[in-house]
Amino acid sequence: MNFLSSAVRSYCSWWLFSQLTLAWMSAAAVPPQGPMRAAVDDVLGAAQTGSQEEIRRVVERFRKPEELSASAWWRVGRTLYERGFYREAWSCFNNMAWVAPDDGRSRAMQGMCEYHLREYEQALIHLQQGRTQGWEDDEVLRREARLTAGLLLNRMGEFEAAFETLRRFAEGDWVVEDVFLGLGLSFLQLAYLPSEIPPESRPVVRLAGDAVWAATNFSYHLADALFQQLVRKYPRHPGVHYAYGVYLMRDRKDQGLREFLAELEVDPRHVPSLLQLAFEHMVRSEYEEALEYARRAAAVDPSSYRVQYAIGLALLEQGETAMAIAALEKSVAVAPEVPEPHLALARAYQKVGRLADAAREREAFRRYSNRDQEIKKKVQ
Repeated sequence: MNFLSSAVRSYCSWWLFSQLTLAWMSAAAVPPQGPMRAAVDDVLGAAQTGSQEEIRRVVERFRKPEELSASAWWRVGRTLYERGFYREAWSCFNNMAWVAPDDGRSRAMQGMCEYHLREYEQALIHLQQGRTQGWEDDEVLRREARLTAGLLLNRMGEFEAAFETLRRFAEGDWVVEDVFLGLGLSFLQLAYLPSEIPPESRPVVRLAGDAVWAATNFSYHLADALFQQLVRKYPRHPGVHYAYGVYLMRDRKDQGLREFLAELEVDPRHVPSLLQLAFEHMVRSEYEEALEYARRAAAVDPSSYRVQYAIGLALLEQGETAMAIAALEKSVAVAPEVPEPHLALARAYQKVGRLADAAREREAFRRYSNRDQEIKKKVQ
């Protein structure tokens, strides 16, 4: 994770509802008329004041999604979402997706509903679909969806992706508690949602989040002080030395390596620290040391694509091309859409004269790199 590189709670307030209503009104091309208008008023009235049973009865009257416009499904779905009727709201957004399949808002809101329904894997899929499809200038939804996706990525152990998603909040003025907790979890490498953090760990996560926030905002003197406070107050808490080490790798690499070693004293099986040590030793052309740390990581998590990638790189630099290919092929098999292992595997194939295979892997690297760049543009 690199500072220089590249869920959400439902805010049930009248202001938010009014803003969403105005956004819907401005987006609607033609207001519903006649029977359609009556149908919209009927279902919206139930959504606003009816019981869950009444809402289901009214919504189920519409057998086909096209019986209401996309904007009507959006309005009803948001109203139900704000009231906490997430299953019913999901159905409305699903109907909206049938009517307007290119509008990413419906998929994003399906993901938001699934988050509250604790269907986390499907929630992240829909949030990513919504992000890829894009949506109109809905800043409220953009913030909510981004935060929720970042928190879910943490829970699934995709800490670097979570950090890249959450750090963008430092560029704006929308700050909530879960942003700080999410940043702290990503640096401590703790796979929780904010609501799942053990009570004894919550102050640790929040302090880590404050430190990361300061660093992300280039307030390095404050970040130094907060990280030092973190390791001083919680030296035996999992991930604390690792988080400080990641921060130090920006400009004090030797000190950063010492923090990774300190983390291994707390937990000798801490794979993120082992991989940080492996990759930094490779940068220093110390390939034997790199391979040692990578193999220690493999003893803990042999199925990790990052672990196999590290082993493959170290072996490739030592001239052990056949074994490097075996490791890199495992890495690519586990995470085929990650670009970097494809490039390393192309190098290895080139060395042994497998030119067609090398060309295929270079093409995969280009394809997935370009895709990642396109996704980043849409997120920005």
